[in-house]
Amino acid sequence: MKKKTFINKHGTRVLFLTLSCLCSSYASAGASVGLGGGFGHHSEYKDYDGDTQYFPLINYEDNMFYFHVLSGGIFLLKDDYNAVTLGLSYFPKEFDASDSSDVRLQLLDDRDSTGMIDIGYRYMDPVLGTISTRISADFLDETDGGWKIDMGYSKRLPVSEFFMLTPGFGVTWFNDDLNDHLYGVSSVEASRSTLNEYHPDGSVSTYAELSADFIISESISLSASGRYTWLDSEVTNSPMVDSDHSVGAFVGINVSF
Repeated sequence: MKKKTFINKHGTRVLFLTLSCLCSSYASAGASVGLGGGFGHHSEYKDYDGDTQYFPLINYEDNMFYFHVLSGGIFLLKDDYNAVTLGLSYFPKEFDASDSSDVRLQLLDDRDSTGMIDIGYRYMDPVLGTISTRISADFLDETDGGWKIDMGYSKRLPVSEFFMLTPGFGVTWFNDDLNDHLYGVSSVEASRSTLNEYHPDGSVSTYAELSADFIISESISLSASGRYTWLDSEVTNSPMVDSDHSVGAFVGINVSF
């Protein structure tokens, strides 16, 4: 498994699921910094290498602004239970043909990551849990009009004074343009690779996730999380794909202040 840093362009793609999990959640008011590492245990692409990626963890939130790992913006509305946000985020999912050992996939075009503009809503109750929704659209136009919707639920469960688990689940919808960018095969690509031409419609994939937080001191904590995603048939029918699921994981250390 290869090791790569956050600034390396090719180290971003496998961590999409895990980083999406982080970006779609909201930290409590305050700030923290740290270092995290994530890896893609299983990619949906055929014969595709998983990467290990290290990146800074910066979380900040007040009554006006937020910054969470790969996303940041402003609060249009915020009270004790509700928050409406407007911001920008980095969408790290990409495909590098040279990282597949399948000779046909090596002949396909690379698929770049992009930036997205987001509008989100969060309902957070200490007893009921957190419900969040985020609509994101590609503003760099790397995906020719791609956009997505993520809806999720999570609940923090204190196990002890120093250990907390947070299970969650949700659904993610990709429109046809975003799917075509990630999983489509054009007529030109089909002719040179011998793969079938493919243009997927929109898809709805479901996921389950689990996070764990270990409190070491008042200011230092360790965290770990993983996400398992069941992929829609519009994805799995792609000739680029040979799996009906993907798995991502993350570990990190945080210092709060």
